[in-house]
Amino acid sequence: MFELKTDRLRLIPLEYDYLEMLSNSRLELEQALGLSKSTLDFSGEYKELRTETFLFWLENAHNLDSDYRWHTNWEIVLSGENRSIGGASFLGAPNRKGEVILGYIIDKKYRKKGYMTEAIGAISQWALTEGGAKRIISFVEKESPVIDHLLQKCGFRKEVIYVKDTVQ
Repeated sequence: MFELKTDRLRLIPLEYDYLEMLSNSRLELEQALGLSKSTLDFSGEYKELRTETFLFWLENAHNLDSDYRWHTNWEIVLSGENRSIGGASFLGAPNRKGEVILGYIIDKKYRKKGYMTEAIGAISQWALTEGGAKRIISFVEKESPVIDHLLQKCGFRKEVIYVKDTVQ
């Protein structure tokens, strides 16, 4: 099983069977990986997004033309506790320009401790040096000095985009 290690974390891109297991039961996945039970909960505003993301991952994880690591959840495991504290994922393999989109989430009680900085740094490094990506993009829906600081600390720079929603 492939994984990246940092000083405090293990980053595990879930192979299809583990991804399917996670879509059914986080506890089942944690037991299969030998992890301590986590308190991760994707309720509220992230629940619908998480469901859509799982459908995308499961649909694309069997794509033999692309490395599965671009189409899955990367479990962020705190080594000292052997516990999953969050996840990160790409929205597919690099496009023709070499761009990938990175998303991430961390359990509220593990925020502001540098774990996400460490995770994003390691995953970004893998994507740019071994994965063949040339540019990593992270969209932010709401202005947040905390997110700005996190991404800048990880070497991202802020660019402006414009979005037009459909008229209803």
